[in-house]
Order: sequence, then C-alpha cells, then structure tokens
Amino acid sequence: MAAETQFGKRENGMCIKWLRMIGLLSVAVLLTGPARADIDLRVESRPNTDPIEAFVRVTDGSGSVTGLTVADFAVTLDGAALTTFTLGLPPDQDPTQRLSIVFVIGGVTAESARSAVRDFINQMAVDDYAAIIRFRQEIDSSFVFTVMQPFTRIDGGTGTELLIDFLATDYFHYGRPSSANPLFDALIQAIDQFSTPPATLPNGPKAIILIDDGSGNTSNKTQSDVVALANNNGIPFFTISVSDISAYLRATALMTSLAEDTGGTYFPAADGAQIGEATMTLASLLNSAYLLTIPQAAVTDCNPHMLEVTSQGQSESVAFTRCDTTPDNFGFAGQIDVAPGMVIISETVTMTGIESPVDVTVTGGEYSIGCGSTFTSAPGNILPGEEVCVRHTASADLSTSVSTLLIVGGVSGGFTSTTLDPPPPPPPPPPPPPTSGSGGGGGATGLLELLLGLGALFARRRRPL
Repeated sequence: MAAETQFGKRENGMCIKWLRMIGLLSVAVLLTGPARADIDLRVESRPNTDPIEAFVRVTDGSGSVTGLTVADFAVTLDGAALTTFTLGLPPDQDPTQRLSIVFVIGGVTAESARSAVRDFINQMAVDDYAAIIRFRQEIDSSFVFTVMQPFTRIDGGTGTELLIDFLATDYFHYGRPSSANPLFDALIQAIDQFSTPPATLPNGPKAIILIDDGSGNTSNKTQSDVVALANNNGIPFFTISVSDISAYLRATALMTSLAEDTGGTYFPAADGAQIGEATMTLASLLNSAYLLTIPQAAVTDCNPHMLEVTSQGQSESVAFTRCDTTPDNFGFAGQIDVAPGMVIISETVTMTGIESPVDVTVTGGEYSIGCGSTFTSAPGNILPGEEVCVRHTASADLSTSVSTLLIVGGVSGGFTSTTLDPPPPPPPPPPPPPTSGSGGGGGATGLLELLLGLGALFARRRRPL
C-alpha cells in the first residue's frame, strides 16, 4: 500500500512536470508565432479632382506594425486589383510628415474636452501644429461667443505652453449657455485656418477634431456649406459626440455624417473618460496610418464604390463616393387644427445639393419617395432631384402634436401636426327674469304709496260726524 502511494506521488509529480512543460511550450509558440493583425481603413475621396487617399493603420498584439512596404499591401477597387497606388509612411516613421490639427470645442463640453485636448497636445511631436476654437451662445443674449488660438507650432516649450494656457483659461463666464449652438460657423472658421494659416503648415495628415453635442441650429452657414468647403480643401472631420445618442437622433445623424461625408471617423462619448479615449485613439490613427494614394482617374463617376485593403493576412473594406452626398437643408411645413387620429401627409420636397444616391431613414412615421401611394418606414436610398414626403397618424387627443423626423444623407427635416383645440366652454345661462311688480327699482316707491293710502284711510275713520 505504501509502495502504491509512493508510486502515485511519483506519477502525479511527473504529470505536473509534463503539464508545466506543455504550458511553457504553448507560451513560447504564442510569443514566437505571428500575432493576428487588424486594419483600420478610412478613405478621403474628395475633391474629385484630386487623387483618392486611403489611410491604413495595421496593428498586431504589440501595437502598430512598422516597416511595411508597398509590397505588403494588396488593394482592390470594386473587386478588381489595383497596382497603381503609391505608399507613404506615417508620421511616426517619417519625420518629414507632421500633424496639423484644429480642435473645435463646444461650450457644453468645455471641462471634459479641455482635459482630453490637453492630453492630445502633450503627446504631439515637435513640429506638429495645433489650433483651438471654442464656441457657445449665451442664454441671456444673442451673442455668439467664439475664441480661437490660431495654428501654433508644437515645440515642447513656449508654443506648446501657449496652447495649454489657452485651454486653461475660462472664456465662458459671461452667462449661462443656451441650447442654441453656432456649430457650423465655428467649423467654417476652423477650415479657414487651413486656407490662410499664420505659418506654412508641414506635409502630413490634416484634420479637424470636433467635440460637441451636435445641436448646431443657429449658424449662418449650413451643414451642406461646411461639408462642401471641407471636401474642397481636403480636410476630414473627426467628430466626438457627447450627446445621449439614444435620445438625440438629429444630433447623432449630424455628427456621424460630418465625419463620414469628409472621410473622417465618428466617436460616441457618454462621459469625459470616453472623450479622452476617443482623442487618444485619434492620435494613434493619425500618427501611425500609412497613406495609399490612388490616381484620380481610377474613379471619375458619382456611383458608390468599394475599396478593400489587405495586409498581414487581414482585410478591411470601405464604401465611398467621389461626389456630394450632403443635401441642402430641407423641412416640412407643420399642419395645425388637424382632426384627431387622422393620417396626415406632409408637403412634398425635392432633394437638391446631392450628386449621388444617399441614405434615407425615418422615425415617428413613414416616408414616400415620389410621394405616391406607397409609404415605408424601412431605410432606403434617394436619388438627386427625387421628391419625398412623410406621413404619420395625428394624436388621438386634442391640442397635441406628433412629429416625424426624416434623415437624408445626415441632414434632418421634421414634420409636425397638431390636433384641434378643445371647443370653447358654453356661455353662462342668462339671469332669471324679474318677478311681477318688482321691476326697475320700483319696490321702495310702491311701499311708500301703500303707507300713504293706509294713513289716509285711518284719518277718514277718525273724523267726527
């Protein structure tokens, strides 16, 4: 029995040793074997007079993959192989490539955004450039408050400190912020920084990073104006939305389309920590992405196209178009005094400002392209020049509104119907008619006459015979 016990101990010890050896061998294989790579791909395709630029970040378990050459990338356009592209190294591998970034910060996110932008600036490389625009509107006036630190060279010294000090200053202490938001005007100002910079900007990635809730509604410029100007200058928007994306569909659509329509990326952020995560992700994307440049002649039409890039055994695809996909602002006139429970159809609007098919979604109702008899609530597409209308069922209650939101290419248009007011209350009943003998204030006079008559009668009775 003792021998069996000793043998069992020896057997268990050997098993443990073998398991340890297998574990060590497994770790060694994992450490020496190739790690799985991932690809982040974004495409800047406009203006259509310029080449197509695809920014590709390749990562593995240890971070960004460096040292890749043109032979490490396979590119297909609509399924056909492309061999005419060129490769540019990212800024973190090529010191001649530097970042030029404009940060645009809405007033409602000032503290969280300032912290995130400060961290971004502190990790920027010498000879990068940064500018900062901060904006909001006061609730107690129509005053739009915008302040700006123009493009400043990152030098690890006075230039960097100037940007950090600008972030630290509280410019927004003149009153309470309103729900109004001059977002588009601030973005135009940001694009203008690239058009007329105070100093010659370096070669390398250029971008506008917007941190806001997306409630832009008091600007002199429109969403279409902003996207067109950004694309004409080849400047992508990277948007970090701090709104509750489940509650503000219009704002989410705006922030998403600003990024997608300019070749940037959209990041939802529910709190300050997520704002910081988004900015640090952007720093990595901009600093470590290879640039694949595809000749302009590869795509000359307005149709949607698909670009696929493969490297290190992994692939990523992105759909893009070379034409304008942001419609002009539109909306539907509201209707009032509608009957409760009735199906209400809006007026018809024509989609202008787009050059290719764009996505259509609706909430709170249905839409009809062509405004015929067929309505749907399913996502779809609309072509340039097509007409569209929406419908919904009016409220069953009086003096109650129902709204439908149509989103076309990221631009929103609303339609509202309001039911009839309740009927006015009936007038009060007329006063009762006066009783007999008591009209016109004659009650006192009648009493006096009665007393006089009784007095005369009493006097006759007392006269001597």
